[in-house]
Amino acid sequence: MSSPFLALQTRNFRLYFFGQITSNIGTWFQSIAQAMLIMELTDSGKALGVLAALQFTPMLLLGLHGGIVADRLRPRLLLSITAAVAALLALLLAIVTALHLVNEWWVWSLAFCLGCVQAFDRPMAQAFLYEMVGPDQLSSAIALNSITQSSARMIGPALGGAAYAVVGSAACFTVNGLSFLFVIIALSLMRNSELWPRAKVHHDVLTQLREGLRYVWDNPNLRTPLIANALIGCLAFNFMILIAAMTRFVFKGDASALGMAHALNAVGAVLGSLLIARIRIPTRKHLAFACFTMAMAIAINAAAPTLTLFLVWAPCFGFCIGAYQTTMQASVQRATDPVMMGRVASLLTLGLMGTTPIGGLLIGWLIDAWSPRAAMSLGAMASLIGGLIVWASQRKP
Repeated sequence: MSSPFLALQTRNFRLYFFGQITSNIGTWFQSIAQAMLIMELTDSGKALGVLAALQFTPMLLLGLHGGIVADRLRPRLLLSITAAVAALLALLLAIVTALHLVNEWWVWSLAFCLGCVQAFDRPMAQAFLYEMVGPDQLSSAIALNSITQSSARMIGPALGGAAYAVVGSAACFTVNGLSFLFVIIALSLMRNSELWPRAKVHHDVLTQLREGLRYVWDNPNLRTPLIANALIGCLAFNFMILIAAMTRFVFKGDASALGMAHALNAVGAVLGSLLIARIRIPTRKHLAFACFTMAMAIAINAAAPTLTLFLVWAPCFGFCIGAYQTTMQASVQRATDPVMMGRVASLLTLGLMGTTPIGGLLIGWLIDAWSPRAAMSLGAMASLIGGLIVWASQRKP
């Protein structure tokens, strides 16, 4: 067992950590406002599915290229550029909303543009963790990076839901745009001399792509988790859609209820990430167990008879999500050579986010055709199957 806070001893990572928390809080302001705005404009679960599909389609199409860029160039400057572009997109959405020009097409179009930014930002950010802390503190950095997301989810959705109810969606989008300044400032204050170098590759793009895919396929410690991750990402990780649909369509809750559901979920996610961070080298057995517990948590959430019980179970649900995400990322990055980190990180992100266009449309259709409960149950089944895939492979070399 090791301390989950070990990476905070590194100055560069401390700057990154606090910048990410602030930015992630702003992201939740926008996510809550987008979901509520789309539901008010369309009153449709399919429209939520389209929103998710458009935001994450670029990850499906460009995610692998993002990993290639992360292995060719230094991520620090590029992360500043992606943060600046994301800020401008959020502020543009705020302007068209404040001027009463917004419709679902504006929201969908800007979500697609943001997805293009994220296709490069997410793999670079994961590869950059290694450069900030090196191999000995990598597990701690991965867990703390998950905690930045979960901690923001404890605060952001509740504040975002309240802000949406009081001052409207334009203010929420503005808060998100300004929050990216903290990321840019944190990156600018880092010391290059304290970064861990990774060997850079200079092959052409197609050669890099083939090398990355071959490297993953030939390594069962990467191949099996990434296959399971793609299945789970496609059908179980559309939480923004599922929680919004359960809150709004099943329990008739408002933006405040949606924010509370996410915040309580995040409390558990922080605890789950901290627990896994104490495991220095997660194994496939740990990963299989995380899949099984997440399947159980999703199934129980889908069966909640009232909003009160849905909220009561939310921390347990979040605990399983946090444990799964941290275990998956730690086990994959621990098994990856630093020179391949960007390309493997892009495949990991592709599994969690790039499959959302397929899963989001399917989930949205299932919400309208049957119910949000049925859509969540499908996610539970996907998590169970993913766990069985990992469990069946654990004794293999």
